[in-house]
Amino acid sequence: MNRTLYFTFALLLSGNAFAQQGGAANAPKMDHGAHMAHPAQSAAQPKEPGQDAFAALQEIVALLEADASTDWSKVNITVLQRHLIDMNNVTLFANVTSEPITGGARYTVTGTPAVR
Repeated sequence: MNRTLYFTFALLLSGNAFAQQGGAANAPKMDHGAHMAHPAQSAAQPKEPGQDAFAALQEIVALLEADASTDWSKVNITVLQRHLIDMNNVTLFANVTSEPITGGARYTVTGTPAVR
């Protein structure tokens, strides 16, 4: 992620950081690899934590923690989580139909209130 986009994203988030409030970021880290341990398996482990929204949250928090200039009073991880939930609902549960039109296609997207 380029530095400008990173700071723009950080500035868009407002309020207190969930991580700073003693939330999930301060909980002991779960070793997902331990659940998959099997003597016949190779030492290779998955790189993703198993769920895309969790991976996005983890990546953003790591980027913010790595930057000493992060103003945690402007970060709101809960807002990011809600945004990721919305994106997940639209991506997975929207109904999309398409029809050809001159020069392209028209897409109609509908869904339940959670999708909208």
